[in-house]
Parts: sequence; structure tokens; C-alpha cells
Amino acid sequence: MTATPRSELPPHPSTVLLPGEQTPCDGMTEEFFPEHDNWAATRLAPLCAGCRVRPECLEWALHVREHGIWAGTTEADRIAIRKRRGIRAVGPVNLKLRYQSGMEW
Repeated sequence: MTATPRSELPPHPSTVLLPGEQTPCDGMTEEFFPEHDNWAATRLAPLCAGCRVRPECLEWALHVREHGIWAGTTEADRIAIRKRRGIRAVGPVNLKLRYQSGMEW
């Protein structure tokens, strides 16, 4: 099992949004990068469940090892999914800092 090269990563969920479109998690950086994933995932899963870019979010999170809640999953959830699907993640790419600094993709 080899890691996906960065040049072949799935698109970040923010890149598939329509102009002006927002996701339920927009503006909730602190909530989605909590210290304790399980509590946050339980609370945030309903927001993720109705999100249009949830499939893209999950694919990104499966290929990039990053702390936080992605597509309503914790890192422990994603580890189990990666094992089932034979995915070896790269990363982390420190997305929390990218979001906080407003860096572009």
C-alpha cells in the first residue's frame, strides 16, 4: 500500500463549490478542529450529513491525514475506512493553519 502522491490527491472540497456557495461548516474552524474528536463528531455529524460536498470531503480526508472532523468522521473512523479500502494517507498538510490564514488552494 503506497501513499497517494500529492499531485494525485482528490480535490479539496472547497474547490468544487459553486461561486458564492457555502457549506454548513463555513466559519466553524474551531468546531471542526476540536481537541476531542468523538464529542465533536457526534455534535457535527448532522451538519455534515446534509452537505453537498460531503463525498468530496470524505475522499480528501481519507487521502490526507489531518486532524479534525471531515465529512462527519473522526480520524479513528477514517483509519478504519482507509484499512478497508487500502488507502495510505499522506500529510498532514496543516489545513487548520491554511483556513485560519485564508490561504488559497
